[in-house]
Amino acid sequence: MHRVTGYESALRRYFSSFGTRIDVEVQAPRPDDFDAALQEFAIGTLGGALHRSNAPHFLHAHPPGEEAAGMDFYVIRDGQIRFTGENGSVDLAAGDMALLRSDGGFSARSTSIEMIVLGLPDALLGGRAGLRGWGVNRRFRGNAGLGACLHPLLFTAAAEHAQLSGAEAAVIQSALVDSIMLLGAADPLEAPADRASRQRETLAGIKAIAQRSLHLQNLDPAGMAREAGISVRTLHRAFCASGATFGGWLREQRLARYTIASVAFAWGFSDLRTFNRAFAARYGMTPQAARQSANQNGVAPSPRARS
Repeated sequence: MHRVTGYESALRRYFSSFGTRIDVEVQAPRPDDFDAALQEFAIGTLGGALHRSNAPHFLHAHPPGEEAAGMDFYVIRDGQIRFTGENGSVDLAAGDMALLRSDGGFSARSTSIEMIVLGLPDALLGGRAGLRGWGVNRRFRGNAGLGACLHPLLFTAAAEHAQLSGAEAAVIQSALVDSIMLLGAADPLEAPADRASRQRETLAGIKAIAQRSLHLQNLDPAGMAREAGISVRTLHRAFCASGATFGGWLREQRLARYTIASVAFAWGFSDLRTFNRAFAARYGMTPQAARQSANQNGVAPSPRARS
């Protein structure tokens, strides 16, 4: 069992380098079949390690204290692992990623495993975003979108870290940190049907609020988002999913609700003829034609490009 005990010792040394004490047990039935490695790497000021083991093992990490404050980013290439800590449990399989606080105790139970763990200290993240309580103990997919880009980048950077110049390492470090932070701020995993249902509910809520405020001249996405308790990005995403924009929907609602004369006078035009000329110059049609188009097609006119 020499190779097993050697791997267990390597794990203890690795964790002790940042003040964490662990209990670890590798369950290798036949020592001659055991294959494991722990390879540390550095990318700029980021430190991490590639873990590989073809045998199940159990690890319990005791809280290290404030000196290890930050995040650990786990990226699974092969195998399965379950992390359990004060925030609950998260199960990861090949292609998955997760963020866990590095200053808390946790347990990990794996089958055979190949993964990378990258340390993200609070000192590095503090000026970029407040990470506590966000994206923690949550599984992220590495087979689509940003995750699909981040997954190979991290493994390639870990493999090539010794060949990187200081400037190259700094660029990759920045890309990794920015990508992980954006990933951690993204919506949790959910089924497409659930996401569509949530977006419809969000859109209905926004429209209900806006319908009560159509008379306000300063009605804008930022104000609507604040009133609905969501971000401006979520507001635009909800309208985009319905095939519309907030501005287009707002114009359509105002055209449908108010007479052309009331709209003209409400927006400061002294007579209807001046309003008709200004509207036609901006939208390429008269207000009457725009209202007819909106009623028939449900599409408000788009402004002409300014030359």
